[in-house]
Amino acid sequence: MKKFREIISVVALICGLGLAFAPAANAVNVFDPCIDSNGNVVDSAVCKNTGDDANNIIKTVVDITIYAVAAVSVVVIIISGFIYATSSGEAAQIKKAKDTLTYAIAGMVIAICAYAIVNWVLGYIT
Repeated sequence: MKKFREIISVVALICGLGLAFAPAANAVNVFDPCIDSNGNVVDSAVCKNTGDDANNIIKTVVDITIYAVAAVSVVVIIISGFIYATSSGEAAQIKKAKDTLTYAIAGMVIAICAYAIVNWVLGYIT
């Protein structure tokens, strides 16, 4: 149960950091017509079609997430090293440090694989 709480805490931290580094949203009125009452073309992102497409948005979200996971993994690796260094030979603390290190590295590998897969799929689609 303790491991489950630790995993949930790490996931919550990662999600929280992901939201902290999220890009600002730019609101566009999609109901704004491209031609005004005088017949002139309205200068808007919708009419110019210069808004972000789904591929760019997905890539941005994945990029931010991988950076957040990398930062959290580095912090967790440092914490696990500190736990290992201060364990004083106590078997339980050594096991905790090794498990923490294993989970941090596994999380980093999974995040890198997810990053590679998403970029491959987006590259294949476009």
